[in-house]
Amino acid sequence: MTPTDRRKPARAGTAAIEFGLIFPVLLMIFSGIVDFGFTAWARGRLAAALSSGAAYAMLAGATVNTATLKTAVQDAAINLPGKAVTITGPATYCLNGTPAHAVATASGGACTDGSAPGTYVGIRITYSYQPMSPFYAQIFNSDMVASEMVRLQ
Repeated sequence: MTPTDRRKPARAGTAAIEFGLIFPVLLMIFSGIVDFGFTAWARGRLAAALSSGAAYAMLAGATVNTATLKTAVQDAAINLPGKAVTITGPATYCLNGTPAHAVATASGGACTDGSAPGTYVGIRITYSYQPMSPFYAQIFNSDMVASEMVRLQ
């Protein structure tokens, strides 16, 4: 037997086996990247809807209609199914402390620091993103909340 007569080791199918082993890992990484992108997009839509509602409330002023404001926010977040929009107010609040927090006061009263209270409306949007990948759902919280308090002029 000469050295050229020796048989080479069988390597047929090893690439398919290696691909079969690594493919689930690559699929999990790719679906996580896609889910992360969709989550970022949804957070952007929530922020845009909140901004749209705040602009509407500021332009409408003290005569803002909460049903119309809620519709404006829902229309701005139309691409987010299952969102919940909550509107509170308009009500009279004083801002106290650092960081500022709103304290409800009687209309016509004065704040503890002597300033006049303002009329505010609260906007809150909640959305629960349903990820494609169960791995992503285990790592990150998919519940999103955006809220804002707008002073009416």
